[in-house]
Amino acid sequence: MKAVHGHVLVVDDHKTTRMKLALAVQNLGHEVETVASGAEGLTRLRDGRFDIVLLDIVMPEMDGFEVLTAIKADPKLRDIPVIVISSLEEMEDAVRAIELGADDFLTKSFNPVLLKARLGAGLERKRLRDKELVTSMSRSAWWTRWNRQNSGTLWVIRCCAQIARSRIRIASSASTQPGRPVRLNRPQPCRAASAAAPTAKSGSASARSRRAAVSIRTKAQLVSQRPCRGRARGRRGA
Repeated sequence: MKAVHGHVLVVDDHKTTRMKLALAVQNLGHEVETVASGAEGLTRLRDGRFDIVLLDIVMPEMDGFEVLTAIKADPKLRDIPVIVISSLEEMEDAVRAIELGADDFLTKSFNPVLLKARLGAGLERKRLRDKELVTSMSRSAWWTRWNRQNSGTLWVIRCCAQIARSRIRIASSASTQPGRPVRLNRPQPCRAASAAAPTAKSGSASARSRRAAVSIRTKAQLVSQRPCRGRARGRRGA
């Protein structure tokens, strides 16, 4: 894995331990700054940009627990990894610090190889957190830009969803009432037209039969009124 170099802050009230840590961190290729109190350490964290903190637990005035609590309560500082420094007799304090949010711990009589491994792991976590934060911010910016460009489309979608919810609510309320099942509104044929259709057909048939009867009677009358040709000739000869 490629080595990650960062900016390290050492917070320790003991001058010898502070200088020893600073020299070991510099030998690993990192930039380092040192402070002698917890309050000064918080001030430097808020004013500068650091990638990891080496924090002593036992300090006068403001101890390591208070500093750690303040770091994790600050939204701008909570993602900075913290490695607490404790002696072998203070292992319970190291466990408490980890429960408060510390990422790891080192003893004051540390091994340089172990210091390198702990610093490397902490800096890698910081790099991944920063990358995730940048990705989240870019995704949020993309959504904001998309919402601005498609505000009309979103309005239409919201209106359609509201109409669909209204129809579902009306249908569900109607189905809950007894004796009133939900039916689809379909066009019904006109009863007057359907009733008038057979009447019109029957009326036209009766009219045709009446006209036929009148025609037959008229022809019969005409035939009865015409004289026979034979009789007419006999009368002329006489």
